[in-house]
Amino acid sequence: MPAAFSLTVAGMTTAFTAMDVVSIVENLPGVHRAQASVPAGRVVVDADPAGIDPHTLAAVLTTAGYPSLLEQP
Repeated sequence: MPAAFSLTVAGMTTAFTAMDVVSIVENLPGVHRAQASVPAGRVVVDADPAGIDPHTLAAVLTTAGYPSLLEQP
């Protein structure tokens, strides 16, 4: 069953960068979809928790130039 993970994302300041963040995340195995909010500086990712670790999501975005932290529920 998919789980929703929220991450704060620095550097996501325009619609273009939000689309980039979504594209990066949605291309990872185990990710079903992602929705980014520029005003909130957040991306919400629906993923299979057995397929991807949420900390990996943050690490991949950080490596891509968007420093990210997993938000605690």
